[in-house]
Amino acid sequence: SILYLLAMREPGNLYLASLNRLDKTGIRRHDHVAVLVPYFRESGEFRVDVFESASETSIGALMARAPRDFVHLVRVAADSSFDPPPLR
Repeated sequence: SILYLLAMREPGNLYLASLNRLDKTGIRRHDHVAVLVPYFRESGEFRVDVFESASETSIGALMARAPRDFVHLVRVAADSSFDPPPLR
């Protein structure tokens, strides 16, 4: 839901998502990064494209692999020529 709000309030950004969790020693470890691209299609449909480990995946796949991880988001301004890929 936070990506929906961010796409509404600050369109034109993508996000680096650093997934992290506590290890056995109690130290928080950031061990995976994904790129999240939230946007609205012309029809008004909200979409989030997810890229990780050199592949396009999905929010569902990311959440299934790391259901208890925390996510630190870093905003990155998309270039004005950014054009989301067509719906598959």
